Amino acid sequence: MGMNKRYIDINITNSALYTYQLSKLYGKCDILLFEDDGSSHIYNLFKSGKSESEIINLLKTESHEMY
Repeated sequence: MGMNKRYIDINITNSALYTYQLSKLYGKCDILLFEDDGSSHIYNLFKSGKSESEIINLLKTESHEMY
């Protein structure tokens, strides 16, 4: 029996985030392989209970704090 694995990068993550489909992206998969820190960060926010709209607002706040 094979493992169902999914490679996830920031482009795939952003697409799912802004269409409110993160649960679909992360669901029904045995292994998630993150190719960058940004997509991993968004996953951790989602798993901690944040909704897509909360994550979008947090990311906007974080990007403003960087400058």
